[in-house]
Amino acid sequence: MGLFAELFFLKNLLIPSRGATAAITAWGGPEADKQDFSFSDLAVEIKSYKTSRGPQVTISSSHQLFSNDKPLFLVTYGLTEAENGKSIADLISELDNLFSSESVTIIQSFEQKLIEFGYMPGLVYDVMYKFVVDSERGFSVEKDFPKILPHQTPSEIVAINYTIDLQFCTSFELNVNNII
Repeated sequence: MGLFAELFFLKNLLIPSRGATAAITAWGGPEADKQDFSFSDLAVEIKSYKTSRGPQVTISSSHQLFSNDKPLFLVTYGLTEAENGKSIADLISELDNLFSSESVTIIQSFEQKLIEFGYMPGLVYDVMYKFVVDSERGFSVEKDFPKILPHQTPSEIVAINYTIDLQFCTSFELNVNNII
């Protein structure tokens, strides 16, 4: 679900607003130890959740919702598994079409990031989940946004994993299209 959400964001918001080269360059993918997308002027963390379980997202490090040098945003996707939905392969195919006029370097960078996620381009997968996006929400991760920060965590704690209930975060919500 995580890769699906990042590809969905890439295809539907980032590439139309910033262009393919900037979007792929900003995508941290699996190698990112902080946010999923980082530009010089902003950072974006992408999270997904199963709609049936409610709008709760899991944060897997104290750095994911921390940025001291640029505005940080959280974009969340509520997903439902459905036969009429799209799969990761569908999104990659659509992205490949968008990249047809891009440089070989950008195309290779995109494919390398997919491989690092564990997805092998060109490989046919027997089982490929399909999702419908039920909800797309954006949040400004301001000073008062609920989060655990790296400098507030004792050095003896080496890993953090916590869940945020988005129902209680409406005061930080903004239109996703205004983020980029």
